[in-house]
Amino acid sequence: MTRRCSVEGCERKHSGHGYCKAHLKRFKRHGGPQAHKPLKSQAPVGAPMAFIEKAIASQTDECLIWPYGTHHRGHGFVNTGSGHTHAHRLVLIRVEGEPPTPEHEAAHRPLVCHNPPCVNPRHLYWATRKQNAEDRLVDGTDLRGEKQPTHILTAEQALEIYHNDDMTYRELGDRFGISFSAISGIKRGETWKWLTHADGSKLRRPRGVTKPNGAVAPERNPQ
Repeated sequence: MTRRCSVEGCERKHSGHGYCKAHLKRFKRHGGPQAHKPLKSQAPVGAPMAFIEKAIASQTDECLIWPYGTHHRGHGFVNTGSGHTHAHRLVLIRVEGEPPTPEHEAAHRPLVCHNPPCVNPRHLYWATRKQNAEDRLVDGTDLRGEKQPTHILTAEQALEIYHNDDMTYRELGDRFGISFSAISGIKRGETWKWLTHADGSKLRRPRGVTKPNGAVAPERNPQ
């Protein structure tokens, strides 16, 4: 007979000291299995795959929200027996077949759905990573520039840095409160490129960078 966790109401398998792995972890960290918030209840056996089948057979145009475990970005995940995969990807494979190429990923159709936990096959299609990024722009769900929760610069400041050829990187960093490497990333088009090169223009070679012929342009950041 399989030994179970000793915590009342927990049906997980025993791991050690009378507890399942989750409660044992709490016991070691907090001195008791009930510390902090209650453990999330596990999905009933077979329920996630049953929901997949329900989504596939559905005729609704409404979002079908995944009710079980989700990724940190909101996409659902399911254990297929051989490993975990995204729930919306599994639905799309079952309905449309395998992706056309290894570069294609399961994506939500722009202007139809931008709800990560949705698994309605009518809202899904195979898209390349580039197409998926362009879809986020259409939906307004991209997290670029000022939409980043941790952003420091505004779009206007990023453009000012990119076009400023009168100050050294160090001076620009001090002025805007960011690091030398952050300034360099903007100048080189590694960051904010979608803004600084929105017109499709080629990258400018910052001064102080070795040129193709081996010559060195004037130093921007003298030590």
